[in-house]
Amino acid sequence: MRRSPHALILLACTLFGCADPVSPPGPFLVTVTNAPPASAKPGAVLPEVTLRFADANGTPAANHPVRASGDGTIQLSSDVTDGSGRVRVRWSLPLWPGLDPSGPTPGLPGEFSASVELGDGDAVAEFTTSARLFTAEQVDAADGFACGVRVGQLWCWGDLGSRFVTPPPRHVSALRMTLPAGVMAMEVRVNFGTICIRDAATDRPWCLDRFEGTTNFQPIAGAPPLQELVDHGRGFCGRATDDSRVWCWTTKDGVFATANPVETPIFQLLTGQSSGFFAGQRGHLCGLTHDGVVWCWGDNEDGQIGDGTTTPRDVPVQVALPEPLISLRASQGGACGATASDQIWCWGSALLGGGVLTPQIVALPGTGPVVPNFAMVYRIGPTGLDRFIHGQPVARFAGLDEAMRVVEFTGERHACALGAGGEVWCSWTITDGISASIIDTGFLWPVHEP
Repeated sequence: MRRSPHALILLACTLFGCADPVSPPGPFLVTVTNAPPASAKPGAVLPEVTLRFADANGTPAANHPVRASGDGTIQLSSDVTDGSGRVRVRWSLPLWPGLDPSGPTPGLPGEFSASVELGDGDAVAEFTTSARLFTAEQVDAADGFACGVRVGQLWCWGDLGSRFVTPPPRHVSALRMTLPAGVMAMEVRVNFGTICIRDAATDRPWCLDRFEGTTNFQPIAGAPPLQELVDHGRGFCGRATDDSRVWCWTTKDGVFATANPVETPIFQLLTGQSSGFFAGQRGHLCGLTHDGVVWCWGDNEDGQIGDGTTTPRDVPVQVALPEPLISLRASQGGACGATASDQIWCWGSALLGGGVLTPQIVALPGTGPVVPNFAMVYRIGPTGLDRFIHGQPVARFAGLDEAMRVVEFTGERHACALGAGGEVWCSWTITDGISASIIDTGFLWPVHEP
C-alpha cells in the first residue's frame, strides 16, 4: 500500500520527533537603547542610540535596509541592519532658526523630530526632543548685545569684544560673566559700552566696560543702595532705597564717575532711555510721583520731555497731563503711560508723528502693558503682541504672539524678550519702528543654552 508524502512526514515525526513549524519573520518590533533626552540644546550632538528590530518570536530583522529622516543630521552606522537586527543612530540637532514671518513657525519652546524606517515601512522608530533655550528672570538689551540675570548669575551675549554675533542666521549662545566674590546680580541694565548690575545682598551697583573682558566689575563710588537701575545715554541712574532720591553716574571709556544725587521730586518709579544711535550721549529720564504726576529731563530732540519744545532740559520739568498716571515707560521716541481708567497718554514726535510735542491720548485696544519705542508703541496682552505706528495698528507677526511675554526694548533697534517659561528671545530689527513696511522686523532669534 502506497503512503502519501504527508503520511510519511507524520510517521517520521511520530518516530523521531519534529520541531514546531517556523513562521516567516515579521511583523517587526523595535527595541531602543539609550533613547534621546526629552530636551536638548539646539545644535547638540545627542548620545548614540541603538535600535534592534525583531519579530514577536525574537527573530531579528537581519540585513534589512534602513533609512533615516528628520530635523538636523541623522547618521546610521550602516544602511542595513546587522545579523542581530541592530543599527546605531547618531542624531545632531539643528540650530533652531529664528521666527521669520515668511516661513513656518516652529512650536514653542520648539520640538525636533527624527525617524528610522526599516524596509518599506516594516517598522518605524520615531524620536522627539524639545529645544532647550536659555532662560532668565530679567533681560536688557542695547545696540549689539544683551544680558540676562538667572539665579544671581549674569549671562551676556552678542558683541562682547571677540564674541561678536555673526550676521543672520544668528545662533546666539550666552556667556557667563564673572562677578566679584560675594556679589550676586538681581538686575542688569546695559547701554552702548557698559553693563551695570545691582547686587542682591547690598542693592549697590557694579559696572563693567564690556570691551574690557568678563571679570572687571567695579563698584560705583558714592552710590547708595538702589531700588532700581535705569540707563540713559552714557550713564545710569537709580532711586535710593531709603528716601527714593535719584542718584546718577556717567560712564566713558571704561571709567565710571562717582554717583551724585539729582534734585527731583520723590518718585515711585524712575524710567529712562538712551537717545540716538549707539546710545547717544545723554538720553532722557522720566519719573512718576506717588500722586501720578510725571517729570522728565534730558535730551529732547524728538519732544521726549513732553513740554511742547525740543529744548534739552538739565532739570526735571513737569509734563502737563490732565489726570494722574498709574504707569509710565520712557523710550527713545518719547514716553507713554496709563491712567486708572486705562487711557493711554503718549508724547514725543517720533511716537505721535506730525511734530506733535505735547501729550496726546492714543487709542490702543487691549489690556496689557504698553511699551513705547522709537516710532512704534507695543501692547502686550494675553492674545499676543500688538504694534502701533503713530497710533495706527500694524499687522502682527506669527510666532511673536506665542514667544513674547515681557519685552525689554532698549537701544536703537535691538531688543530681547522673555517667553512664557523664561526663554530668552532677541531681535536685531524688531524695534526699528521707523516704517510699517520694514519687512525684516519680524525676525526673532532664541538664545541658546550655553
